Amino acid sequence: MSRISNINNSAREEYIVSVLSRETGLEGKVTPDLAVFDFLLFDDRDYRIIGEIKTRTDFYQEWFVADHKIDWLLKANETFRCTPWFVIYCLEDKMIYRLNLYDDYEYESVTRTNRYSTGNQTDKGRDIPLKYWERIDPNSSPNGGITSIQIK
Repeated sequence: MSRISNINNSAREEYIVSVLSRETGLEGKVTPDLAVFDFLLFDDRDYRIIGEIKTRTDFYQEWFVADHKIDWLLKANETFRCTPWFVIYCLEDKMIYRLNLYDDYEYESVTRTNRYSTGNQTDKGRDIPLKYWERIDPNSSPNGGITSIQIK
């Protein structure tokens, strides 16, 4: 079992942002819990990427993204003028999946029950096939190193 599977959500988000930072060469920061988006990637001149991170226990051939998250991330670009990403960490295959919401992609509009809500709340959204997501192996590093979370 991956060590990242056993850590709490905020530590997992820190880890995922560190991987994304390493992949892009940008600085990364996880936003506070009450923020609408989960992370920022930036350089010394400006914010470059904002994004949402979700953890999924099972692997699927398409990933669900709620319309309200897509709408908010796209709207945030009007303020931040940066690229909106949706990121999924899959516990089953221990991979990170990244989607640039500005890329062209096909999807199926669906409605899903939100298992984290009380009652029968549903979310409208998109099932986006795996072929549109960039797959990142968090255990590989272009710099050859591993983070302290990986060795705990």
